[in-house]
Amino acid sequence: MPVIVASDTFGCGEARVKFSLDNVDAGTITSISWDFGNGTTSNQVDPDTVVYNAPGYYDVGVVINGDEAHAVTEESFIHVQLLSPADFIYKDTVTYDTYILEHTGPTDPSATYEYSWEIGDIGTRTGKRIQVKFPAPDTVYQVKLTVSDNFGCTDSKEVSIYVFSVLEVQNVFTPNGDNVNDFFEVSSHGSVPLAIRIFTRTGTLVYQGEGYTITWDGRTSWGLELSQGIYYFVLDALTDDPNQRFHKAGFIYLYR
Repeated sequence: MPVIVASDTFGCGEARVKFSLDNVDAGTITSISWDFGNGTTSNQVDPDTVVYNAPGYYDVGVVINGDEAHAVTEESFIHVQLLSPADFIYKDTVTYDTYILEHTGPTDPSATYEYSWEIGDIGTRTGKRIQVKFPAPDTVYQVKLTVSDNFGCTDSKEVSIYVFSVLEVQNVFTPNGDNVNDFFEVSSHGSVPLAIRIFTRTGTLVYQGEGYTITWDGRTSWGLELSQGIYYFVLDALTDDPNQRFHKAGFIYLYR
């Protein structure tokens, strides 16, 4: 009985397999029909390399005609395991020097995974979702995630994470011209541009500005002096990388 031989029967994310036959004299074959289980077939005794690029198990069959007729099928012969890409997101928390890092790549429910994070000068952490406190603000840290499963499939990804300084935002200022606390000011110290919007308590937008340092004198964007009271600010750091954006909001007390 002919035997189907494969150059490999397992792949991570993809398998490229060369098939052949044992226990049969190729010179006696008058016709042959391969079915590789992935929608491709061949009528060659020595078929071209077959590519499996979707996770799953594949049956492989061959029908041989010649001096003798044979039909051989190997069930679940080729196994392609889902390769979980080491994609991850990172986002700051309210303290800004502490970040949440979380693997976001697809996973196979039937597999078990290990997650290894190599984080700059901090060392190695494990887990699908971790929280990391970075020791130095205004610093770029290299973070590498390696995802491995119980089938032996592994993927890695390395990302540079910029850790912002803590943004100190005052909540009281007195724009009365005495040169003491006359301005509401917030600065990223040159790290990233900021955007701010300031609203009345009823939700009317009265001021907006952008810059590495934003200074507000208690007037509207069109120059009108605002009355004493409580205002609401929304502050965002603007970068091209959505993972490096952060958001802060709160109340400002304007006294005259």
